[in-house]
Amino acid sequence: RHTKISFIQSLFSLPASMLRFGVILSVALLLLLNTVAAQPAAPTDLQVTGYTSTSISFTWTGSAGANGYELNYYESGSGNLLQTISLPGTGTTYKMTGLTPNTLYELISVQAVNAAGTSGKSNEIQLETKPAAPTNLQVTDHTSTSISFTWTPSDGANSYELNYYESGAVSPHSVSVYGTSYTLTGLKPGVLYEDISLQAVSNAGTSGKSNEVQQETTPAAPTNLQVTGFSTTTISLKWDASVGAASYILNYYESGVDTSVPIPGTGTTYTMTGLNPGTLYELISVQVVNSAGTSDISNEVQQTTKDQVQKDPHMETFDGVRYNFQGLCTYVLSQDCKNINHPTFQVTADFRSKYSELLSKQVTRVDSVNIIVGGRQLVRILNNNSFLINGELLFSSFAVIGKNEGTVTVSDDHVHVELHRPNMSISWTKTTRGVSIIFNDEAMHGNVCGLLGNFNGNMEDDLMKPNGEIMSHSDIEEFGNSWEVPGSCE
Repeated sequence: RHTKISFIQSLFSLPASMLRFGVILSVALLLLLNTVAAQPAAPTDLQVTGYTSTSISFTWTGSAGANGYELNYYESGSGNLLQTISLPGTGTTYKMTGLTPNTLYELISVQAVNAAGTSGKSNEIQLETKPAAPTNLQVTDHTSTSISFTWTPSDGANSYELNYYESGAVSPHSVSVYGTSYTLTGLKPGVLYEDISLQAVSNAGTSGKSNEVQQETTPAAPTNLQVTGFSTTTISLKWDASVGAASYILNYYESGVDTSVPIPGTGTTYTMTGLNPGTLYELISVQVVNSAGTSDISNEVQQTTKDQVQKDPHMETFDGVRYNFQGLCTYVLSQDCKNINHPTFQVTADFRSKYSELLSKQVTRVDSVNIIVGGRQLVRILNNNSFLINGELLFSSFAVIGKNEGTVTVSDDHVHVELHRPNMSISWTKTTRGVSIIFNDEAMHGNVCGLLGNFNGNMEDDLMKPNGEIMSHSDIEEFGNSWEVPGSCE
């Protein structure tokens, strides 16, 4: 302004001959001065409108006459000088991208630019980017009420937010967690949990989501498992159904061995077959199976199968024929039949009469059991759970037979004999006067005979006399007496 006034005053001091030319020149110069742009003012009100782990968005109040801007910033800890980004045009917003997560960006300012030069700086601000999202979220285990996770952590994270939906739900669930693993508990059995993700949390804010996973919890365990019946070789079970079951698994423990049996279908009853007589089956349980996995076990039950000979006595052969025989002598329960007159082994039982207070009559009971090997009485079990080995009376809870020919084990109600040759087990139950025989060598199947049959899988020929004649149920007394040990009734 002062330049313009001084210039006009000097025109009036010129000679008259030059005055007309000077006026014309001054007008031209004034027009030129008016077209030269002034340096723009500094932008104002620079502020952050949004940010993530790798970006910051800004807005500011623009400067008149600006035809571009420069954004300046410093990345803390980088060791770099102040960075400048040229922003052509007159826009007043910008989004910085490609930034480092969990990093402080400071001394951030904007300057206006035009042909006359660059303005001063706007107000300065600073901001820390959010932490990076966790990665590699995965399910490591699951049960009917829990899901376990692990993930790769995010630098700078103080904690994490675990987000998930229960299938069919509208609103998500969220829980704060720490570390790099977590088990979500209190879930519902047989339910799909989906859109499961993780976000890192720091003082700067919350990251984006990790990868998403989903997992269905295993079905609930069956309930109310109970024994509904049992025989010498079977145990029948039933239980309450579980929602979502595709099949079941039956578990049990017997003689030191754990066994699991798949049960196809969704039925809630099952009969264990092919079991050993007079044997305790314990830790019996059921589990549900479906696409999500296997449930926990149900309640556990146990059951001892019936003895083949018991009480008055009721008999059941190896192949399942049942009958009663009221003998009063000593009879062959089972023996080697390859040479029927000179068997390698015999198991015989002494039947004796006893008055029953309950029945008010005389009934037959097994009084003792004899185990004969090679024509020699190896073991004799008495009705008070004492026993003789090679004629010597013993009352111990455990004894070895001869030179490691087998063992005898006594519990409260049972005497259990294990023989090595032949490979077989004989059990006695004191309360029921019960006897059971188990052949551990399949070569014995079909090669034995006696009151308990021939163990060949055919019930039709079980009632066979020593001479090979097969009897009917109406001839039980004749059949039973045919297996009397000679001289035992005298």
